[in-house]
Amino acid sequence: KFENLKELYLSNNKLSTIPVQLPQVL
Repeated sequence: KFENLKELYLSNNKLSTIPVQLPQVL
């Protein structure tokens, strides 16, 4: 589950001009 969430974060981060901060859980 964490891998998918991480990839989703990376994908969104590429599309977003402002990087979204990940929780330290990952």
